[in-house]
Amino acid sequence: VNQPGTLILSIHLDSVWISESGTIQTLPKLKSLVQPEQPSVPYISETLVGVSQDAILNYFPDDERLIPISTELKLGIHELPKGMELSDNISIPFQPQDYNQLGTLNGIPDIKNRSSAVLKIFPISIDGESISWFADVTIQLTWNPEDPSFTPVLLSMEGIHSIQPRYTAYRAMNQIPDYQYSQNIAKIVVDSTGWYRITRSDLETHGVVLNNADPETFQLWNEEDEILLFIEGEHDGEFNDGDEIIFRGEKNPSPVNAPYQNNFYTDENVYWLTWGNQDGLRYGQENAYPSEDLPDWQKPIYFTQTVHIEKDEYFSRLGLVSDQVHQQWDGIDHFFMNPPVHNGTSVDYVIQLEHPATNKFQITAEVQGITSNTHLITMQWNENLIGETNTWEGQSIKQIHGESTENSSIPIYNGENLFTLINQENPIEGSDYDQVYLNWVDISYERFFKTNSEYIHFSTEPNQSGIMEFLLRGFNSNNIYLFKKGIARLQDFLIIEDDISQTFSIRFQDNIISPGTEYHIFSNIAIDTVKKIIPIEPINTLLDEIMSAYIIVAPDSFHTILEPLAGYHNGTVVSIDEIYRQYSYG
Repeated sequence: VNQPGTLILSIHLDSVWISESGTIQTLPKLKSLVQPEQPSVPYISETLVGVSQDAILNYFPDDERLIPISTELKLGIHELPKGMELSDNISIPFQPQDYNQLGTLNGIPDIKNRSSAVLKIFPISIDGESISWFADVTIQLTWNPEDPSFTPVLLSMEGIHSIQPRYTAYRAMNQIPDYQYSQNIAKIVVDSTGWYRITRSDLETHGVVLNNADPETFQLWNEEDEILLFIEGEHDGEFNDGDEIIFRGEKNPSPVNAPYQNNFYTDENVYWLTWGNQDGLRYGQENAYPSEDLPDWQKPIYFTQTVHIEKDEYFSRLGLVSDQVHQQWDGIDHFFMNPPVHNGTSVDYVIQLEHPATNKFQITAEVQGITSNTHLITMQWNENLIGETNTWEGQSIKQIHGESTENSSIPIYNGENLFTLINQENPIEGSDYDQVYLNWVDISYERFFKTNSEYIHFSTEPNQSGIMEFLLRGFNSNNIYLFKKGIARLQDFLIIEDDISQTFSIRFQDNIISPGTEYHIFSNIAIDTVKKIIPIEPINTLLDEIMSAYIIVAPDSFHTILEPLAGYHNGTVVSIDEIYRQYSYG
């Protein structure tokens, strides 16, 4: 049962036993709580969004079952990633469990303005010379919901991006997010997608006055959403020189449903950092220690990677596409990759790939006809024909496809690969001129868990579930971060140094709840710095309340010059940045 104000969960274990190596095993497999010098205890942890931390927790177990401890239990080894202090602001310290601690509920910062909590269930406990466990446990949570229309979300199953934010009444009427009225606010600008770091020095160098800001109150916003943060060293109540804010930033997206990824106008995306209001949204902390002895089929050696290449190097008005081209301007792409492919010629594009595992791959390319005649385009991959000759007419787009099987002789290389477009039209004197441009190309291939760039991101496959183990190689730093997108930061994974290659690998295990779970793994070398940090004053004048017959819109740098003119006409000078801020989130 899952409805506003009530959540009922049923937990079932088929069996529990002690393995030959002295670890407690379960079917189905559960993650284990690993503590130094303590036996690892399987348990269940779930972040609940829309559930109050004051919810009444009741649990109803079936009959207790006992297993005598006939062998010495293996004790946990707590190994932290080198060079990092990892504190767990959500997890509950391990203590011997008794009946009254079968389930625990602890509040965490609101997720998308919705009350949230972490539920932990301990169906197994160690009591002296035996292990006690319950095959079936029913958990009942009841609370008074803030939003009677919102059904609680189990974060591990649905992810943070599926959650609809809750807005205040003021937000719904005014269309300006509440955080814009914060007394402490700074504008943060990024222009590419990646992981970013902000330090105290970064903020103060750009004129941001922090005073005695409590880092636990740092909140980062983008448009209507609060962004998950990891803040190194926040729990001492001070944002010190060695502390840092880590977040994933996205470049400015293209319009909704647009058939391209690069925004026409700017790559700059605006985030807003506030502090001093309330505790901010943080990644959960989950244990990823590889404590289970897993078979090889639960240890994948490669994954499917899709690389997207799109460059805005040539502009075309595409006036022949439609007589409504100006009304549909953002609905079609106008920027393409140079050079064009003329009739009777070919163009090579160099594509960088990392560590292919097999020769199996698929290619999809979108090409744009510029001239009004017939186009005939063929693809090559590393000088081998792939796919069929594609024919289409006029100033329109065409998606062309090709693939190579695992047993194919078409090579795919670690590093540079050559993608070629061939225009089959032969140049004949007096014949029509033909021109085609490449818009973008996607390559999906099977890739080893290895990096040349200090960064790997991957999603689990549809057939992967339960406890899985991953080994990722090729990092040049042992200061490595591991995030499960939209859910948690994983910690306690193992770091291994290769003395021959002088690189580092990490090994971790995680319980896969649903296919498509996305992981981001990177070292400190791959973390970028933001493009701009700008201290901002809170909003004190609403633009839609300005009543004037003479309004001057200009950049801030013009205001001093324009104030006398505005005063003469009894008018107002309005900043361009303020218009973006109040009407387009910045």
